[in-house]
Amino acid sequence: MGEILKRYDIILYAAFFLLVLYLAYEILTLRTQVYDANIALSQRRHTTVYDNNSIHSLTGSYFPGFTFPFVDSIDTLTFPEANGKSFYIFVLFTPFDCPVCFKEIPLWNYLGNHLEFPVEVIGIIASETKEMASHFVTNNEILIPVLFDEKGELLDNLNILYSGLTPLKILTTSNGYILNISTTTYDDALEQTRYKDLLSQIALLSATIVLLKAIASLERQALVSSKIPMEIISECHSLEEWLL
Repeated sequence: MGEILKRYDIILYAAFFLLVLYLAYEILTLRTQVYDANIALSQRRHTTVYDNNSIHSLTGSYFPGFTFPFVDSIDTLTFPEANGKSFYIFVLFTPFDCPVCFKEIPLWNYLGNHLEFPVEVIGIIASETKEMASHFVTNNEILIPVLFDEKGELLDNLNILYSGLTPLKILTTSNGYILNISTTTYDDALEQTRYKDLLSQIALLSATIVLLKAIASLERQALVSSKIPMEIISECHSLEEWLL
């Protein structure tokens, strides 16, 4: 009986080790796909006479924290939020951006209502007065929640105030890690489809990580209930945390 249990423990350990390798393969594959889509989208973006690589160098850094009021109320929003969504899309713009750039507004409204993963779409308008900001949002039928960045404090911090690069869409994680920065798609349906596809891949990556974390947790519990030495379980847990 003891020999059978020993063999069972070895098989269980081998199964867990194979699962960890599988986790590594799946996550690295998905991350590569998202990275490739991100690069491809950046290379296809519309350029302007002001365009440069400075905004895209922000990818991989952190979005500045802030507390701003909404343009249509006295309520405020602080980012990062303690119990916020998994992802955020911040749409940064000013009332003085090129009029044709705002042909993308229907896309903003679509993203705010139709994305099928935990993401919050929030506009941030830099303006001299709150009244001007509110008037612009209303007149242009911007339906996503919009925050008031008085005199462009946040945009200036990102070195994009009056740069000709706004409006910008910045996708971040809940703690502000920047995953993607995209300039306007105007009303280009193909570019908008590509942007939606990028978001779908990121959503898939997020859902896969959540699922694999749950599987790995169950496997670890099974290991704890077995007779496998705790130091081996600890090493497996460390590897799992590194992967996810």
